Amino acid sequence: MSNNDNRLDSALVRALHLQIADEMTAHRQRREVRREPPLSRGDEEQFAMSLMQAAVSRHMQSLLSRGQELPDPSYDERLVAAIDAAMFRAGDIEELLQNNDIENIDCNGCDEVWITYADERGKVRGLALWSTDEDMILAIQTLASYAGLNARPFTRANPELDLRLPDGSHVYRRSCPRPNARCYRFGGIATRRCSCRC
Repeated sequence: MSNNDNRLDSALVRALHLQIADEMTAHRQRREVRREPPLSRGDEEQFAMSLMQAAVSRHMQSLLSRGQELPDPSYDERLVAAIDAAMFRAGDIEELLQNNDIENIDCNGCDEVWITYADERGKVRGLALWSTDEDMILAIQTLASYAGLNARPFTRANPELDLRLPDGSHVYRRSCPRPNARCYRFGGIATRRCSCRC
């Protein structure tokens, strides 16, 4: 990233996301060893937020120590928000899911994204939501691990995923050479159903 480039680096977001996920897993394991009850979802998100802020602060200090110019003043807040979205929400697709003007979101792999609007814009090609198909699969794994009420592993050994998110959205996913996902309105503007399959 150049000194004056204030865009978020997806590789950095992913690296910090994985680092914080490892820290949270270690924290859960320590609580289990001490026979302490698991944190509530709200407490877990608050704990994760403290880890995110600390990780981003360390990253910004690292930039300074290397003599690099700090990005714009909002960069650290946007970086924390991106990690939070990757861990507890739908990652880079979250903003689209919150847009009530959008009827459908169709993703064929990480980089072929089609957005259907309810107005005269109709169906248009969208920007890539992830850098790689692996990042797309990681986002789905994250939803299964942190957002799913009936979360289960999503791996090559368990290539099918079927879960309902806390907001009522439903996600079904089958692993395949290029992951495919479709999110669309279901039962009204406020509810989204996500179907992910080959």
